[in-house]
Amino acid sequence: MSATLLVVEDTPLNLKLFRILLRSAGYQVLEAETGRRALEVLRDVVPDLIIMDLQLPEIDGIEVIETFRADPRMAQVPVIVVSGYAMKRDEDDALKAGADRFLPKPVDNRLLLDSVAELLRSGRRT
Repeated sequence: MSATLLVVEDTPLNLKLFRILLRSAGYQVLEAETGRRALEVLRDVVPDLIIMDLQLPEIDGIEVIETFRADPRMAQVPVIVVSGYAMKRDEDDALKAGADRFLPKPVDNRLLLDSVAELLRSGRRT
């Protein structure tokens, strides 16, 4: 059975690119276009990994991460933040909130796939 990934991204083209890339690598992909929708999905599903944008409508990515990290079911789910916010402070904030990796946009597809595979292989958050 392939891993299930949740991609939280509000830009339709980016979401489509992530979907195509991840599905072609054999992953099942769930999608959320807002922070609120991501939290709704996470009430019902515990994915194997989350790919999270920071700048989202309604609830930003940092708040989404902090909220689901408070749920014991989500404590070991790895999170990769992929964001256009590429300042050191943004990376530090994401990691402090509970992200495992921070990749700036535009994301290198190979680096993203390698990061996904590595975090899934580790079996827990790093």
